[in-house]
Amino acid sequence: MCNQRIVKEKTSLPVVFGCDEVAVNILSLCPTRWCIRALAIKRVIAAYPSLLATLHELKDDKSVRGDSRAKIGGLYKEALKGRMYFGLLCCHALFEPCVAVATSLQSATASAQGALECTRVLREQIATLRDHAAVDELIGKVETCASQNSLKTPARLRQTREPEAVADGALGDWQRSFFEAIDLILVELDRRFDQGSMKLAAKQERAVAKAEEGMSVNLEELQFPEEVDTERLELQLKKLGPCIAKLPMSQKTDTRQSKRIHKRRYRLNMSLRKQTPSDFLKQIIGRPVVVKLNSGVDYRGVLACLDGYMNIAVEQTEEYVNGQLKNKYGDAFLRGNNVLYISTQKRKL
Repeated sequence: MCNQRIVKEKTSLPVVFGCDEVAVNILSLCPTRWCIRALAIKRVIAAYPSLLATLHELKDDKSVRGDSRAKIGGLYKEALKGRMYFGLLCCHALFEPCVAVATSLQSATASAQGALECTRVLREQIATLRDHAAVDELIGKVETCASQNSLKTPARLRQTREPEAVADGALGDWQRSFFEAIDLILVELDRRFDQGSMKLAAKQERAVAKAEEGMSVNLEELQFPEEVDTERLELQLKKLGPCIAKLPMSQKTDTRQSKRIHKRRYRLNMSLRKQTPSDFLKQIIGRPVVVKLNSGVDYRGVLACLDGYMNIAVEQTEEYVNGQLKNKYGDAFLRGNNVLYISTQKRKL
């Protein structure tokens, strides 16, 4: 019986958001995302008349259970309010650019510098919505939908004899709620991305790019604090261990690669799962540690999660291929005096 009910619900969903020729299913909302699916909201707005008709039909359907029919009736009453449609329009206007930024930040090529630039553009775009003209445009869409679907609207949206002060109250509340939502998004963007660690990671990426191009790097901008919070660093390493263990390790079997330069430092192959965070902490504090960046794997973004306690840079190394020196791999290294060094000079074999 339960399976039949589930099948009936699944077959009834496309009716709400499509037709016999073009069936569109409802998109689920992922609880781990920091923004709502704009596409799902857009589909609800596009199929709002069909949604009202479906709710009106189900609330009087005797085959539906009483408690479910009561919930459907409540949803139908809320859907008939112009404020509900206005809220959907506001959500789509606010979350559509947020979804685009969230998708770009989840890509494999995301960087700290790119994240800061994306959030800057997103902040400017969201801030432009905090304007009376943007609110008037949304209200115009509500008026059109209300006239077509008999939605309940405030007095200001229709011809009444009420005083101006009383009639303007509802629209003022709508605008105030919309502006509050914009302010909350702007504050959340600042809280998530306006951080010292993000800015430091962006500087490290710029320094790496300059070093690869042979340009000079200002080390004063990349100074790290002399005091290291070992307890906080150990907690971060515990969280970082499982992430590093799952990273893909690519190996190249090119026969031309005959020799590599080996440095006389403590070399770390990102195998934290073979040692405890405490042992790893003892290695990096006060000692130069070299982290080998395997081909095809970028560990800079992962290591930048340590909030600047590890001084990460890329140092050019050479390979002896066919009698010529060839820059191919990069090394990240840590100095014991908490100062970042970048070297682009070629070494002799």
